[in-house]
Amino acid sequence: MINGRLYDTDTMDEIGNTTKKRTKFYWELDGSGLAYPFHQETNGFMGVRCACGL
Repeated sequence: MINGRLYDTDTMDEIGNTTKKRTKFYWELDGSGLAYPFHQETNGFMGVRCACGL
């Protein structure tokens, strides 16, 4: 329950007095993952760097 609204924990749809299907979260939207490039070499969001900073 958030702000008096009851949500289903599996789907995050609003339940209770009215049933309302949730919209997509921002990370589920098409193209949202392009803001943070993923590097396969480091298996993360930081690119390969040496100790000298280059």
